[in-house]
Amino acid sequence: MAWHHSSRSRVAWLVALMAASGCINPLDVFGVEEDVIETESQARATDKLSDKHPPYDPELTVRETFDGCPFVLNKSAAVTRLSIEDLAAEDRALKGTLFATRAEALEALGGRTIIASMEVVNGALKPFNDGLYAAVELLAENGEQGALVNKRALLDALLSELVARHSVAPTDAGLMAACADFAAAAKIGGSSSVSVPAELDGAVSSRVSAFDRAPLHSTVVGFYAWTPELESIFRRDRWLMYALEGSYEPALPTDRIAAVVGVLADRPELQSAYSNLLGLYAGLTNPAMAFSPLDVLSETSEADGDAAARTAVFASRHPELGQDCGKELSWLPPATSPETELFNRMACSGQLSGNPLDALIAAIQSGQIDLTPREDSGWYDRQLYALETLLLPDRAAENDHLLLTHEYKEKLVETFKSLLIQTRETHAKSLGMSSKTGFDSQQSVDLYPLLPVEPFPTFYLRTARAYAFVETLLSAALGSQALESTARLLEDGTRASEPLATELADKIRLLYGLYLVSAASIGVRPDLSAEELATVGVEAAEADARTWLAGWDNDKDVLRDPRVILPVSWDELGGTATYWAVAGVKVLRMHASYPEGYEPRVIESGYCSVKDFIPFEPYMLVEQTLEVTRPTDVPPPTRDEFRALADRHSTLDELRAALEAGG
Repeated sequence: MAWHHSSRSRVAWLVALMAASGCINPLDVFGVEEDVIETESQARATDKLSDKHPPYDPELTVRETFDGCPFVLNKSAAVTRLSIEDLAAEDRALKGTLFATRAEALEALGGRTIIASMEVVNGALKPFNDGLYAAVELLAENGEQGALVNKRALLDALLSELVARHSVAPTDAGLMAACADFAAAAKIGGSSSVSVPAELDGAVSSRVSAFDRAPLHSTVVGFYAWTPELESIFRRDRWLMYALEGSYEPALPTDRIAAVVGVLADRPELQSAYSNLLGLYAGLTNPAMAFSPLDVLSETSEADGDAAARTAVFASRHPELGQDCGKELSWLPPATSPETELFNRMACSGQLSGNPLDALIAAIQSGQIDLTPREDSGWYDRQLYALETLLLPDRAAENDHLLLTHEYKEKLVETFKSLLIQTRETHAKSLGMSSKTGFDSQQSVDLYPLLPVEPFPTFYLRTARAYAFVETLLSAALGSQALESTARLLEDGTRASEPLATELADKIRLLYGLYLVSAASIGVRPDLSAEELATVGVEAAEADARTWLAGWDNDKDVLRDPRVILPVSWDELGGTATYWAVAGVKVLRMHASYPEGYEPRVIESGYCSVKDFIPFEPYMLVEQTLEVTRPTDVPPPTRDEFRALADRHSTLDELRAALEAGG
């Protein structure tokens, strides 16, 4: 879908604000777009060793220790083969077991060797993402801590102006309907300083009742259930997103839009505040998938006439408005996403059937969807770009150094599903996973791929850059003082002990460190921009990563319950909705080895010698995903409700059946 220039104008506002704030533009660190055409079967086929040609780089060495013996190795021309092994007889109790948390899985694994999977890394990120987004919502709600966005003040000002104009023109149907829409938002949000005329009470109540009868939109999901204020923000904003899709005669959506366009045209300070609000969400999640009153203003700046005439001109230029599969109007447009665009195209062409998640994966692997961030992409697009490497590992810089089997690629697909579901849930409101000693004087030891973390450097690098984007965005949109003065929200409603600015900087440093550590473990030369090298602090980042890897099994965020569920689409005629869920934690065993002829070169071995190159077979904690359909008239379960339901069912099939039955 080609995005309207008004979306780009809000991004232009963001870029200008970044520049004015002295912030670095994180878009500079992204590379050029790559081309890929690949079938799903090709994407999951076992790699061919003959396709791997990593060049030897004599300067790229790494120091590793095996059984107390230090070695300097050069892995630049080495290839690490990754596969998934069947759980052996001694692991019989683990096979097929679904754990509620990683803490339970760690206890069951006992003293077995475990490495941090990408799911574990994401386990440290997901609670932070939720807490960051929650903290930003609260800052932006009232302009707290010097934030440059004050949503409640904007909505109250718009409602106050609409009420004043309604008192002058009480028979204007569009003005009356717009008043009722924003008054309903104030009532749903639970707080407003504006008095609404009694004659609007019936229209307001009917809107609130209609909204409450639409559980897929009105039921609070994700972190928004943590506090009453977040619940109110979620419900009010969801109402503003979809209010114009309702039918409240005699006013059409364009009549209501014209009323607000008139206010904004006369009140430039409100127009600016509105633009700042939409710009924040365009960056924090993604650009809008619907038109707002600002689009009418920007598109018809050359048109003559009042707001109604300008809105009519806008409508004539967009005959798709209000049509099936057409673009909508919205007071607070929901954000787009690659999967939403795909599902909409498929539904409108009658192609959406079966498993939407598999359809998304197939589209990415075939090249139908390119996840490379666009100029106007927000945080969500950048998070998905980090996940792309799991479906298209051959596009990553580490491709020549990894030989992936079909089984391991299947594992990567499941990782993509899990991380996508958890990433999307954060944005749920805004969007529309021993050696032996020899007998001689020299110790002889076995060497193996010593992997401190699941070795996908591109994932960690792109994720780090996504956080750098968010840091720049929030500093520009809310002010650096706001980030220094607030902390992320936790699931129990309390706040983290560190300021949001500190935690965000820590996460960026950790992810850059994981990139450096994982790249070194498979012989990939780090590829950081000059700006990154100047600002990241490479040594500190690597040290932070190694410290975290040594104790990730005690990270409170990693040990939190990862189970989530959210609706992603619905079939209005069929009366069903599609849900994606992370149902629990399971255990896999990795097999990592060096194919013959592709082993690392031993540069220094000290007092030890190499006996042999052997496989490394650590365990990993991954996640089980689930896609189900449920009746649309059944409210989406909250996290707590879903987790309680999962606890009552011992198998995935039982949980699926309970969910599909509306449990």
